[in-house]
Amino acid sequence: MTCNMDGFIGSGLCKRAVRALFVTAMVLIGAHSVVCSAKQDAVSQFTQANKYYDGTGVKPDPVRAARLYGLAAAQGHSGARFKLGCMYLDGDGVRKNTARGISLLELAGKQGDIGAQHVLGLVYYNGDGVRQDSLKATYWFELAARQGDVDAQYALGTMYLWGTGVPNDEKKASVWLELAAKDGLAMAQYHLGVMNEKGQGLAQDYAEAAKWYGLAAEQGVPEAQYHLGVLYELGKGVPQSQIRAMELFRLAAKNGNDEAREALRVRGGN
Repeated sequence: MTCNMDGFIGSGLCKRAVRALFVTAMVLIGAHSVVCSAKQDAVSQFTQANKYYDGTGVKPDPVRAARLYGLAAAQGHSGARFKLGCMYLDGDGVRKNTARGISLLELAGKQGDIGAQHVLGLVYYNGDGVRQDSLKATYWFELAARQGDVDAQYALGTMYLWGTGVPNDEKKASVWLELAAKDGLAMAQYHLGVMNEKGQGLAQDYAEAAKWYGLAAEQGVPEAQYHLGVLYELGKGVPQSQIRAMELFRLAAKNGNDEAREALRVRGGN
């Protein structure tokens, strides 16, 4: 039987077809509403959990926060999985359970949560409650670093620079350290200064070394202050200036650098 437009409503078969389509549509709409509602519930639970954890407008209650994070985490909320995972690692508001914490962090990390990726990198790098695993540490640090995590970029840079748990690779080290240095991380700026001065993984460039030392020195890194002083003393990459060199040696010595103290002693600049 053909259901043309004229006989559509009057046809019993077509009526049943329309009714079936209507029921199917209502089921799909209902399912979509449930999914949307669940997502909204997870966001609400996560927001409430943050309030109880941080004590924002309420008395801090990590136990209640953990329960709310758990409800949101069960619905796949990556931020809740990250927070709850950290709580299990620290025994904060819940009984300490390293395996459970790592499981939650890995779920969040695979969803792209940068905080979870960073923490997993640290956990595996330091062997905190797990067997130390440099390959896993590198894997998680790199995921976080590629999302712009400055500390993860620095961690990767130093791992490749010193060959800590990974093959020594000064070129890779320079790439990651430069990213962190450009984002303003002082120790990355210092190490990049050293690499430019020595030509490690980069063409030797005293002017570039002085630039990075200068940025780190401004942030109070005593090693950078000392090395910049040496460049001024020798006139490498900067105009030679004994006065500026001594100023930097004194500043570095004041901040606890032994090489600077020795430089001042030898030069009679105490």
